[in-house]
Amino acid sequence: MKKVASLALFLALVMGVAAHAAEFNLTIAHIVDEGNSWHKASAFFKEEVEKRSGGRIAVTIYPNSQLGSEIDQMLGQWHADLLGLGDLFDPVSRRRALRHMMEHNFKPRIGDVANLWRNFAVDGEAGTVICDYTGARRPAIPIPYSEECMTGEAKEALYASDTLIGASSVVDSVTEQIGEKGKFVKKYKEFLPDKVAEVLKNDPDIKRAAIVMRGDVGFYSGAKKVINALEQMQQYDITLIPGISSVVCFAARLGVSWEDARLISLHGKHGNLIQAVLTSKKTFVLTGGENSVGSLCGKLCEYGLGDLEVAVGECLSYPEERIIRKKAVELSGDFDTLSILYIENPAAVQKLRVGLPDEMFIRRDVPMTKSEIRAVSLSKLALQSDSVIYDIGAGTGSVSVECALNAPEGCVFAVEKNASAVDLVRENKVKFGLENLIVIPGTAPEALEDLPVPTHAFIGGSSGNLKEIITSILEKTEKTRIVVNAVTLETLSEAVSCRKIFNFEIFDVVTLNVSCSQKLGNYNMMKAHNPVSVITMQKRKDDGK
Repeated sequence: MKKVASLALFLALVMGVAAHAAEFNLTIAHIVDEGNSWHKASAFFKEEVEKRSGGRIAVTIYPNSQLGSEIDQMLGQWHADLLGLGDLFDPVSRRRALRHMMEHNFKPRIGDVANLWRNFAVDGEAGTVICDYTGARRPAIPIPYSEECMTGEAKEALYASDTLIGASSVVDSVTEQIGEKGKFVKKYKEFLPDKVAEVLKNDPDIKRAAIVMRGDVGFYSGAKKVINALEQMQQYDITLIPGISSVVCFAARLGVSWEDARLISLHGKHGNLIQAVLTSKKTFVLTGGENSVGSLCGKLCEYGLGDLEVAVGECLSYPEERIIRKKAVELSGDFDTLSILYIENPAAVQKLRVGLPDEMFIRRDVPMTKSEIRAVSLSKLALQSDSVIYDIGAGTGSVSVECALNAPEGCVFAVEKNASAVDLVRENKVKFGLENLIVIPGTAPEALEDLPVPTHAFIGGSSGNLKEIITSILEKTEKTRIVVNAVTLETLSEAVSCRKIFNFEIFDVVTLNVSCSQKLGNYNMMKAHNPVSVITMQKRKDDGK
Protein backbone atom coordinates (compact mmCIF):
# COMPACT_ATOMS: atom_id res chain seq x y z
CA MET A 1 0.00 0.00 0.00
CA LYS A 2 1.12 3.56 -0.50
CA LYS A 3 3.05 4.98 2.38
CA VAL A 4 1.46 7.88 4.20
CA ALA A 5 2.52 10.19 7.00
CA SER A 6 2.82 7.67 9.82
CA LEU A 7 2.42 4.04 10.73
CA ALA A 8 -0.72 4.74 12.69
CA LEU A 9 -2.43 6.60 9.86
CA PHE A 10 -1.42 3.88 7.42
CA LEU A 11 -3.11 1.22 9.54
CA ALA A 12 -6.15 3.35 10.12
CA LEU A 13 -6.76 3.73 6.41
CA VAL A 14 -6.45 0.03 5.84
CA MET A 15 -8.26 -1.32 8.86
CA GLY A 16 -11.08 1.12 9.53
CA VAL A 17 -14.23 -0.62 10.88
CA ALA A 18 -17.91 0.23 11.11
CA ALA A 19 -19.08 3.11 13.33
CA HIS A 20 -20.16 2.48 16.94
CA ALA A 21 -20.72 5.11 19.62
CA ALA A 22 -18.69 7.78 17.84
CA GLU A 23 -19.53 8.96 14.36
CA PHE A 24 -16.43 7.15 13.12
CA ASN A 25 -14.40 4.40 14.75
CA LEU A 26 -10.87 3.61 13.57
CA THR A 27 -9.04 0.42 14.56
CA ILE A 28 -5.23 0.29 14.72
CA ALA A 29 -3.64 -3.15 15.02
CA HIS A 30 0.09 -3.84 15.17
CA ILE A 31 2.50 -6.58 16.18
CA VAL A 32 4.64 -4.90 18.90
CA ASP A 33 4.16 -4.37 22.65
CA GLU A 34 3.06 -1.20 24.44
CA GLY A 35 6.61 -0.11 25.20
CA ASN A 36 7.66 -0.01 21.56
CA SER A 37 8.02 3.26 19.66
CA TRP A 38 5.45 2.10 17.07
CA HIS A 39 2.81 1.67 19.75
CA LYS A 40 3.70 5.04 21.25
CA ALA A 41 3.23 6.63 17.83
CA SER A 42 -0.17 4.93 17.55
CA ALA A 43 -1.17 6.17 21.00
CA PHE A 44 -0.13 9.72 20.10
CA PHE A 45 -2.16 9.45 16.88
CA LYS A 46 -5.22 8.22 18.85
CA GLU A 47 -4.93 11.13 21.30
CA GLU A 48 -4.58 13.75 18.58
CA VAL A 49 -7.37 12.38 16.35
CA GLU A 50 -9.89 12.12 19.18
CA LYS A 51 -8.98 15.58 20.50
CA ARG A 52 -9.02 17.36 17.15
CA SER A 53 -12.24 15.66 15.99
CA GLY A 54 -14.04 16.62 19.21
CA GLY A 55 -14.93 12.98 19.83
CA ARG A 56 -16.44 12.42 16.39
CA ILE A 57 -13.68 9.89 15.65
CA ALA A 58 -12.80 7.18 18.15
CA VAL A 59 -9.58 5.14 17.85
CA THR A 60 -9.08 1.65 19.27
CA ILE A 61 -5.55 0.13 19.41
CA TYR A 62 -4.82 -3.61 19.40
CA PRO A 63 -1.10 -4.22 20.17
CA ASN A 64 0.87 -7.50 20.42
CA SER A 65 -0.56 -9.04 17.23
CA GLN A 66 -4.02 -9.35 18.79
CA LEU A 67 -5.51 -9.16 15.31
CA GLY A 68 -2.53 -10.75 13.59
CA SER A 69 0.16 -8.92 11.61
CA GLU A 70 -0.77 -6.01 9.36
CA ILE A 71 -1.24 -8.05 6.22
CA ASP A 72 -2.57 -11.00 8.22
CA GLN A 73 -5.67 -8.98 9.09
CA MET A 74 -6.72 -9.00 5.44
CA LEU A 75 -5.87 -12.70 5.29
CA GLY A 76 -8.03 -13.16 8.39
CA GLN A 77 -11.00 -11.62 6.57
CA TRP A 78 -10.36 -13.97 3.64
CA HIS A 79 -10.41 -16.97 5.96
CA ALA A 80 -13.59 -15.65 7.59
CA ASP A 81 -15.23 -15.50 4.16
CA LEU A 82 -14.19 -19.09 3.44
CA LEU A 83 -15.72 -20.23 6.74
CA GLY A 84 -18.91 -18.18 6.31
CA LEU A 85 -18.25 -15.98 9.34
CA GLY A 86 -19.19 -12.73 7.60
CA ASP A 87 -17.49 -9.34 7.80
CA LEU A 88 -14.82 -8.82 10.46
CA PHE A 89 -14.13 -5.29 9.18
CA ASP A 90 -16.13 -2.55 7.57
CA PRO A 91 -16.76 -3.70 3.94
CA VAL A 92 -16.12 -0.23 2.52
CA SER A 93 -12.74 0.03 4.26
CA ARG A 94 -11.89 -3.53 3.26
CA ARG A 95 -12.58 -2.86 -0.42
CA ARG A 96 -10.54 0.32 -0.23
CA ALA A 97 -7.64 -1.63 1.30
CA LEU A 98 -7.83 -4.30 -1.39
CA ARG A 99 -7.85 -1.67 -4.13
CA HIS A 100 -4.74 -0.10 -2.61
CA MET A 101 -3.05 -3.49 -2.39
CA MET A 102 -3.74 -4.30 -6.05
CA GLU A 103 -2.65 -0.84 -7.17
CA HIS A 104 0.57 -0.58 -5.16
CA ASN A 105 1.52 -3.93 -3.60
CA PHE A 106 0.81 -6.34 -6.46
CA LYS A 107 3.87 -6.84 -8.68
CA PRO A 108 3.51 -8.63 -12.06
CA ARG A 109 7.13 -9.77 -11.74
CA ILE A 110 8.42 -10.23 -8.19
CA GLY A 111 12.02 -10.38 -9.40
CA ASP A 112 11.86 -6.67 -10.27
CA VAL A 113 11.39 -5.76 -6.60
CA ALA A 114 14.39 -5.26 -4.29
CA ASN A 115 13.54 -7.37 -1.24
CA LEU A 116 15.69 -8.45 1.72
CA TRP A 117 13.16 -10.56 3.56
CA ARG A 118 11.24 -13.80 3.08
CA ASN A 119 10.21 -14.65 -0.49
CA PHE A 120 7.38 -16.97 -1.46
CA ALA A 121 7.62 -16.39 -5.20
CA VAL A 122 10.45 -16.88 -7.70
CA ASP A 123 11.77 -14.14 -9.97
CA GLY A 124 9.46 -14.70 -12.94
CA GLU A 125 6.23 -15.05 -10.94
CA ALA A 126 3.76 -12.39 -9.87
CA GLY A 127 3.45 -11.59 -6.17
CA THR A 128 2.36 -9.11 -3.52
CA VAL A 129 4.77 -7.23 -1.28
CA ILE A 130 3.86 -6.37 2.29
CA CYS A 131 4.69 -2.69 1.96
CA ASP A 132 5.42 -0.44 -1.00
CA TYR A 133 6.86 3.09 -0.70
CA THR A 134 6.62 4.00 -4.38
CA GLY A 135 5.98 7.70 -4.94
CA ALA A 136 6.04 8.65 -1.25
CA ARG A 137 8.52 9.71 1.41
CA ARG A 138 9.63 6.88 3.66
CA PRO A 139 8.25 7.39 7.21
CA ALA A 140 10.48 8.03 10.20
CA ILE A 141 8.89 4.97 11.86
CA PRO A 142 8.69 2.40 9.05
CA ILE A 143 6.28 -0.49 8.70
CA PRO A 144 7.97 -3.13 10.88
CA TYR A 145 7.91 -6.17 8.64
CA SER A 146 9.10 -4.38 5.53
CA GLU A 147 12.09 -2.77 7.23
CA GLU A 148 13.38 -5.18 9.87
CA CYS A 149 17.06 -6.07 9.69
CA MET A 150 16.98 -8.95 12.15
CA THR A 151 16.26 -12.43 10.86
CA GLY A 152 13.75 -14.79 12.44
CA GLU A 153 16.58 -17.14 13.39
CA ALA A 154 18.32 -14.32 15.24
CA LYS A 155 15.14 -13.45 17.12
CA GLU A 156 14.61 -17.05 18.20
CA ALA A 157 18.20 -17.18 19.47
CA LEU A 158 17.63 -13.99 21.45
CA TYR A 159 14.41 -15.31 22.96
CA ALA A 160 16.30 -18.37 24.19
CA SER A 161 19.25 -16.46 25.70
CA ASP A 162 19.61 -15.40 29.32
CA THR A 163 22.39 -12.86 28.70
CA LEU A 164 22.78 -10.10 26.12
CA ILE A 165 26.26 -8.77 25.26
CA GLY A 166 27.19 -6.06 22.76
CA ALA A 167 27.92 -2.39 22.14
CA SER A 168 25.65 -0.03 24.06
CA SER A 169 23.66 1.19 21.05
CA VAL A 170 23.19 -2.35 19.70
CA VAL A 171 22.06 -3.75 23.06
CA ASP A 172 19.53 -0.91 23.44
CA SER A 173 18.22 -1.41 19.91
CA VAL A 174 17.85 -5.18 20.32
CA THR A 175 16.13 -4.74 23.67
CA GLU A 176 13.54 -2.44 22.07
CA GLN A 177 12.94 -4.78 19.12
CA ILE A 178 12.61 -7.92 21.21
CA GLY A 179 10.44 -6.31 23.88
CA GLU A 180 8.95 -8.47 26.62
CA LYS A 181 9.71 -11.67 24.73
CA GLY A 182 13.36 -11.24 25.62
CA LYS A 183 14.03 -12.89 29.00
CA PHE A 184 17.47 -11.44 29.58
CA VAL A 185 18.64 -11.83 33.15
CA LYS A 186 21.73 -9.75 32.49
CA LYS A 187 22.97 -7.30 29.89
CA TYR A 188 26.60 -6.38 29.35
CA LYS A 189 27.48 -3.42 27.16
CA GLU A 190 30.84 -4.70 25.95
CA PHE A 191 32.02 -5.39 22.39
CA LEU A 192 35.83 -5.64 22.51
CA PRO A 193 36.89 -9.31 22.21
CA ASP A 194 38.90 -9.37 25.44
CA LYS A 195 36.10 -7.66 27.37
CA VAL A 196 33.48 -10.09 26.03
CA ALA A 197 35.68 -13.05 26.99
CA GLU A 198 36.21 -11.51 30.44
CA VAL A 199 32.46 -11.17 30.99
CA LEU A 200 31.86 -14.82 30.14
CA LYS A 201 34.80 -15.97 32.23
CA ASN A 202 33.79 -14.02 35.34
CA ASP A 203 30.06 -14.81 35.31
CA PRO A 204 29.49 -18.54 35.91
CA ASP A 205 25.70 -18.05 35.92
CA ILE A 206 25.59 -17.42 32.18
CA LYS A 207 24.11 -20.46 30.45
CA ARG A 208 23.32 -19.08 27.00
CA ALA A 209 24.68 -15.74 25.86
CA ALA A 210 23.72 -13.77 22.76
CA ILE A 211 26.55 -11.53 21.50
CA VAL A 212 24.99 -8.99 19.16
CA MET A 213 26.71 -6.96 16.45
CA ARG A 214 25.55 -4.83 13.56
CA GLY A 215 25.30 -6.32 10.09
CA ASP A 216 26.49 -9.69 8.88
CA VAL A 217 28.97 -11.70 10.95
CA GLY A 218 31.03 -12.47 7.84
CA PHE A 219 31.24 -9.00 6.30
CA TYR A 220 33.90 -6.77 7.88
CA SER A 221 32.57 -7.76 11.28
CA GLY A 222 34.15 -7.79 14.71
CA ALA A 223 32.74 -11.30 15.07
CA LYS A 224 35.98 -12.88 13.81
CA LYS A 225 38.07 -11.50 16.68
CA VAL A 226 35.39 -12.33 19.25
CA ILE A 227 35.26 -15.92 17.98
CA ASN A 228 39.05 -16.22 18.25
CA ALA A 229 38.92 -14.99 21.83
CA LEU A 230 36.14 -17.44 22.76
CA GLU A 231 37.76 -20.41 21.03
CA GLN A 232 40.83 -19.93 23.18
CA MET A 233 38.65 -20.42 26.26
CA GLN A 234 37.43 -23.81 24.91
CA GLN A 235 34.24 -23.64 27.00
CA TYR A 236 31.54 -22.68 24.55
CA ASP A 237 29.68 -24.01 21.55
CA ILE A 238 29.55 -21.09 19.13
CA THR A 239 26.80 -20.58 16.56
CA LEU A 240 27.02 -17.78 13.99
CA ILE A 241 23.71 -16.27 12.87
CA PRO A 242 24.08 -13.80 9.98
CA GLY A 243 22.14 -10.56 9.83
CA ILE A 244 21.48 -8.09 7.04
CA SER A 245 24.69 -6.28 6.11
CA SER A 246 24.63 -2.55 5.46
CA VAL A 247 25.59 -3.14 1.82
CA VAL A 248 22.64 -5.47 1.21
CA CYS A 249 20.29 -3.08 3.00
CA PHE A 250 21.59 -0.01 1.14
CA ALA A 251 21.47 -1.77 -2.25
CA ALA A 252 17.81 -2.58 -1.63
CA ARG A 253 17.08 1.01 -0.61
CA LEU A 254 18.65 2.24 -3.86
CA GLY A 255 17.07 -0.49 -5.98
CA VAL A 256 20.41 -1.68 -7.37
CA SER A 257 22.00 -5.12 -7.50
CA TRP A 258 25.28 -5.74 -5.70
CA GLU A 259 26.51 -9.04 -7.10
CA ASP A 260 28.61 -7.12 -9.65
CA ALA A 261 29.77 -4.37 -7.26
CA ARG A 262 33.15 -3.80 -5.61
CA LEU A 263 32.91 -3.90 -1.81
CA ILE A 264 35.61 -2.20 0.25
CA SER A 265 35.92 -1.11 3.85
CA LEU A 266 37.75 2.08 4.80
CA HIS A 267 36.49 2.00 8.37
CA GLY A 268 39.67 2.46 10.39
CA LYS A 269 41.88 1.20 7.57
CA HIS A 270 43.55 2.30 4.36
CA GLY A 271 42.40 1.16 0.95
CA ASN A 272 42.70 1.96 -2.72
CA LEU A 273 39.39 3.77 -3.25
CA ILE A 274 40.35 5.50 -6.50
CA GLN A 275 41.44 2.33 -8.29
CA ALA A 276 38.30 0.55 -7.09
CA VAL A 277 36.16 3.33 -8.59
CA LEU A 278 38.17 3.54 -11.82
CA THR A 279 37.86 -0.22 -12.43
CA SER A 280 34.32 -0.87 -11.10
CA LYS A 281 31.00 0.48 -12.34
CA LYS A 282 29.56 0.06 -8.85
CA THR A 283 31.48 0.54 -5.60
CA PHE A 284 30.15 0.27 -2.03
CA VAL A 285 32.40 1.78 0.64
CA LEU A 286 32.12 1.40 4.41
CA THR A 287 33.27 4.70 5.92
CA GLY A 288 34.61 5.52 9.35
CA GLY A 289 37.35 7.30 11.28
CA GLU A 290 39.43 9.65 9.14
CA ASN A 291 37.79 8.20 6.03
CA SER A 292 34.56 10.15 6.42
CA VAL A 293 32.06 10.76 3.63
CA GLY A 294 33.42 14.29 3.16
CA SER A 295 37.08 13.24 2.99
CA LEU A 296 36.35 10.41 0.53
CA CYS A 297 34.33 12.69 -1.75
CA GLY A 298 37.19 15.19 -1.54
CA LYS A 299 39.58 12.45 -2.65
CA LEU A 300 37.34 11.66 -5.63
CA CYS A 301 37.49 15.32 -6.62
CA GLU A 302 41.28 15.38 -6.19
CA TYR A 303 41.62 12.61 -8.77
CA GLY A 304 39.19 14.20 -11.25
CA LEU A 305 36.16 12.09 -10.31
CA GLY A 306 34.04 14.82 -8.74
CA ASP A 307 31.26 14.50 -11.34
CA LEU A 308 30.47 10.88 -10.44
CA GLU A 309 27.06 10.13 -8.90
CA VAL A 310 27.37 9.24 -5.23
CA ALA A 311 24.78 8.04 -2.71
CA VAL A 312 25.22 8.20 1.06
CA GLY A 313 23.31 5.88 3.39
CA GLU A 314 23.29 7.15 6.96
CA CYS A 315 21.92 5.29 10.02
CA LEU A 316 20.31 2.60 7.84
CA SER A 317 17.29 0.85 9.43
CA TYR A 318 17.15 3.40 12.28
CA PRO A 319 14.42 6.05 12.61
CA GLU A 320 16.93 8.78 11.72
CA GLU A 321 17.90 7.06 8.47
CA ARG A 322 18.90 9.43 5.68
CA ILE A 323 19.77 8.74 2.04
CA ILE A 324 21.25 11.46 -0.17
CA ARG A 325 22.20 11.21 -3.86
CA LYS A 326 24.40 13.89 -5.45
CA LYS A 327 27.59 14.31 -7.42
CA ALA A 328 30.71 13.85 -5.31
CA VAL A 329 31.66 17.49 -5.79
CA GLU A 330 28.26 18.59 -4.43
CA LEU A 331 28.30 16.49 -1.25
CA SER A 332 29.05 18.45 1.88
CA GLY A 333 27.98 18.50 5.50
CA ASP A 334 28.38 16.07 8.38
CA PHE A 335 27.33 12.45 8.20
CA ASP A 336 27.23 9.69 10.77
CA THR A 337 30.62 8.02 11.29
CA LEU A 338 29.35 4.63 10.14
CA SER A 339 27.75 5.74 6.89
CA ILE A 340 28.00 3.78 3.66
CA LEU A 341 28.92 5.24 0.28
CA TYR A 342 27.75 4.05 -3.14
CA ILE A 343 29.64 5.32 -6.19
CA GLU A 344 28.63 4.78 -9.81
CA ASN A 345 31.19 5.04 -12.62
CA PRO A 346 29.68 4.10 -16.01
CA ALA A 347 33.06 4.70 -17.66
CA ALA A 348 34.96 2.21 -15.47
CA VAL A 349 37.66 0.25 -17.29
CA GLN A 350 37.97 -3.29 -15.99
CA LYS A 351 40.72 -4.58 -18.32
CA LEU A 352 44.20 -4.91 -16.86
CA ARG A 353 47.18 -4.82 -19.21
CA VAL A 354 50.95 -4.93 -18.89
CA GLY A 355 53.29 -2.79 -20.96
CA LEU A 356 51.20 0.35 -21.32
CA PRO A 357 52.05 2.48 -24.38
CA ASP A 358 54.76 5.04 -23.65
CA GLU A 359 52.45 7.78 -24.94
CA MET A 360 50.11 7.30 -21.98
CA PHE A 361 52.67 8.72 -19.56
CA ILE A 362 53.60 12.32 -18.87
CA ARG A 363 57.30 12.28 -19.84
CA ARG A 364 59.24 15.47 -20.61
CA ASP A 365 63.08 15.08 -20.42
CA VAL A 366 63.22 12.36 -17.77
CA PRO A 367 64.43 8.83 -18.67
CA MET A 368 61.69 6.21 -18.90
CA THR A 369 61.64 2.41 -19.02
CA LYS A 370 60.13 1.63 -22.42
CA SER A 371 56.91 -0.38 -22.84
CA GLU A 372 58.49 -3.64 -24.04
CA ILE A 373 61.16 -3.65 -21.31
CA ARG A 374 58.50 -2.78 -18.75
CA ALA A 375 56.32 -5.71 -19.81
CA VAL A 376 59.14 -8.24 -19.38
CA SER A 377 60.25 -6.67 -16.08
CA LEU A 378 56.70 -6.87 -14.71
CA SER A 379 56.49 -10.50 -15.79
CA LYS A 380 59.76 -11.28 -13.98
CA LEU A 381 58.60 -9.49 -10.81
CA ALA A 382 55.56 -11.85 -10.60
CA LEU A 383 53.55 -9.48 -8.39
CA GLN A 384 50.67 -10.43 -6.12
CA SER A 385 47.62 -8.21 -5.64
CA ASP A 386 48.87 -7.17 -2.18
CA SER A 387 52.61 -6.86 -2.92
CA VAL A 388 54.76 -4.17 -1.30
CA ILE A 389 57.15 -2.89 -3.98
CA TYR A 390 60.19 -0.62 -4.13
CA ASP A 391 60.81 1.13 -7.46
CA ILE A 392 64.36 2.47 -7.07
CA GLY A 393 65.35 5.09 -9.60
CA ALA A 394 61.73 5.65 -10.59
CA GLY A 395 62.34 8.22 -13.35
CA THR A 396 58.96 9.11 -14.88
CA GLY A 397 57.29 6.52 -12.66
CA SER A 398 56.19 4.25 -15.53
CA VAL A 399 57.23 1.07 -13.67
CA SER A 400 55.74 2.43 -10.42
CA VAL A 401 52.44 3.05 -12.19
CA GLU A 402 52.26 -0.44 -13.69
CA CYS A 403 53.23 -2.05 -10.37
CA ALA A 404 50.52 -0.08 -8.56
CA LEU A 405 47.94 -1.08 -11.16
CA ASN A 406 48.89 -4.75 -10.78
CA ALA A 407 48.95 -4.65 -6.97
CA PRO A 408 45.79 -2.67 -6.13
CA GLU A 409 45.69 -3.96 -2.55
CA GLY A 410 49.40 -3.43 -2.04
CA CYS A 411 51.68 -0.39 -2.06
CA VAL A 412 54.46 0.98 -4.29
CA PHE A 413 57.26 3.21 -3.01
CA ALA A 414 58.80 5.20 -5.89
CA VAL A 415 62.31 6.28 -4.81
CA GLU A 416 63.83 9.04 -6.95
CA LYS A 417 66.64 11.54 -6.27
CA ASN A 418 66.01 13.93 -9.18
CA ALA A 419 63.61 16.75 -8.15
CA SER A 420 62.06 17.18 -11.62
CA ALA A 421 61.53 13.41 -11.88
CA VAL A 422 59.87 13.38 -8.44
CA ASP A 423 57.32 15.93 -9.68
CA LEU A 424 56.75 13.84 -12.80
CA VAL A 425 56.06 10.68 -10.79
CA ARG A 426 53.50 12.62 -8.75
CA GLU A 427 51.79 13.86 -11.92
CA ASN A 428 51.55 10.34 -13.31
CA LYS A 429 50.25 9.10 -9.97
CA VAL A 430 47.31 11.51 -10.22
CA LYS A 431 46.77 10.82 -13.92
CA PHE A 432 46.37 7.08 -13.32
CA GLY A 433 44.48 7.49 -10.02
CA LEU A 434 46.91 5.58 -7.81
CA GLU A 435 46.46 6.13 -4.08
CA ASN A 436 48.75 3.16 -3.44
CA LEU A 437 51.77 4.86 -5.06
CA ILE A 438 53.90 6.79 -2.57
CA VAL A 439 56.71 9.02 -3.83
CA ILE A 440 59.94 8.99 -1.78
CA PRO A 441 62.42 11.75 -2.71
CA GLY A 442 65.99 10.68 -1.97
CA THR A 443 68.88 8.38 -2.88
CA ALA A 444 68.96 4.65 -2.16
CA PRO A 445 69.92 2.92 0.03
CA GLU A 446 69.50 5.74 2.60
CA ALA A 447 65.94 6.52 1.42
CA LEU A 448 64.90 2.90 2.09
CA GLU A 449 65.62 2.87 5.81
CA ASP A 450 62.16 3.83 7.10
CA LEU A 451 60.12 2.01 4.46
CA PRO A 452 58.14 -1.16 5.26
CA VAL A 453 59.48 -4.60 4.37
CA PRO A 454 59.21 -5.18 0.59
CA THR A 455 57.99 -8.30 -1.12
CA HIS A 456 59.41 -7.08 -4.45
CA ALA A 457 61.96 -4.53 -5.62
CA PHE A 458 62.65 -3.09 -9.07
CA ILE A 459 65.98 -1.32 -9.56
CA GLY A 460 65.97 0.82 -12.68
CA GLY A 461 68.74 3.16 -11.54
CA SER A 462 71.26 2.52 -8.79
CA SER A 463 73.73 5.42 -9.19
CA GLY A 464 76.59 2.94 -8.65
CA ASN A 465 75.12 1.67 -5.35
CA LEU A 466 73.69 -1.65 -6.53
CA LYS A 467 75.40 -3.86 -3.90
CA GLU A 468 74.53 -1.44 -1.11
CA ILE A 469 70.89 -1.26 -2.24
CA ILE A 470 70.57 -5.05 -2.39
CA THR A 471 72.21 -5.35 1.04
CA SER A 472 69.69 -2.87 2.50
CA ILE A 473 66.78 -4.80 1.00
CA LEU A 474 67.98 -8.21 2.20
CA GLU A 475 68.55 -6.89 5.72
CA LYS A 476 64.79 -6.31 5.89
CA THR A 477 63.91 -9.76 4.54
CA GLU A 478 65.66 -12.41 2.47
CA LYS A 479 62.44 -13.30 0.63
CA THR A 480 62.29 -10.15 -1.52
CA ARG A 481 62.20 -10.81 -5.26
CA ILE A 482 64.49 -8.32 -7.02
CA VAL A 483 64.50 -7.34 -10.70
CA VAL A 484 67.28 -5.12 -12.06
CA ASN A 485 67.44 -3.36 -15.43
CA ALA A 486 71.00 -2.92 -16.72
CA VAL A 487 71.76 -0.73 -19.71
CA THR A 488 75.56 -0.55 -19.22
CA LEU A 489 78.00 -3.46 -19.11
CA GLU A 490 79.28 -2.19 -15.77
CA THR A 491 75.83 -2.50 -14.16
CA LEU A 492 75.35 -5.94 -15.72
CA SER A 493 78.74 -7.08 -14.44
CA GLU A 494 77.99 -5.80 -10.94
CA ALA A 495 74.59 -7.55 -10.97
CA VAL A 496 76.19 -10.87 -12.02
CA SER A 497 78.76 -10.58 -9.25
CA CYS A 498 75.90 -10.24 -6.74
CA ARG A 499 74.93 -13.85 -7.45
CA LYS A 500 77.98 -15.16 -5.57
CA ILE A 501 78.08 -12.39 -2.99
CA PHE A 502 74.51 -12.97 -1.80
CA ASN A 503 74.17 -16.65 -2.78
CA PHE A 504 70.86 -16.18 -4.65
CA GLU A 505 68.85 -19.36 -5.21
CA ILE A 506 67.08 -17.76 -8.17
CA PHE A 507 69.21 -15.87 -10.67
CA ASP A 508 68.17 -15.22 -14.26
CA VAL A 509 69.39 -12.85 -16.97
CA VAL A 510 67.44 -11.94 -20.12
CA THR A 511 68.91 -9.45 -22.61
CA LEU A 512 66.37 -7.69 -24.82
CA ASN A 513 67.23 -6.17 -28.19
CA VAL A 514 64.10 -4.26 -29.15
CA SER A 515 63.51 -2.66 -32.54
CA CYS A 516 60.34 -0.70 -33.31
CA SER A 517 59.00 0.35 -36.71
CA GLN A 518 59.29 3.99 -37.67
CA LYS A 519 57.74 5.62 -40.73
CA LEU A 520 60.18 7.39 -43.06
CA GLY A 521 58.43 8.93 -46.07
CA ASN A 522 56.69 6.12 -47.93
CA TYR A 523 58.66 3.44 -46.06
CA ASN A 524 58.70 1.83 -42.60
CA MET A 525 62.11 1.25 -41.07
CA MET A 526 63.06 -0.65 -37.91
CA LYS A 527 64.72 1.56 -35.30
CA ALA A 528 66.81 -0.28 -32.72
CA HIS A 529 66.84 0.68 -29.04
CA ASN A 530 69.75 0.12 -26.70
CA PRO A 531 69.95 -3.49 -25.43
CA VAL A 532 68.64 -3.88 -21.88
CA SER A 533 69.41 -6.81 -19.58
CA VAL A 534 66.67 -7.84 -17.15
CA ILE A 535 68.18 -9.63 -14.15
CA THR A 536 65.94 -11.53 -11.71
CA MET A 537 67.34 -12.54 -8.32
CA GLN A 538 65.89 -13.98 -5.12
CA LYS A 539 67.80 -15.34 -2.14
CA ARG A 540 65.04 -17.57 -0.79
CA LYS A 541 61.95 -18.93 -2.49
CA ASP A 542 58.74 -17.57 -0.97
CA ASP A 543 56.70 -20.80 -0.74
CA GLY A 544 56.00 -20.80 -4.46
CA LYS A 545 54.47 -17.33 -4.52
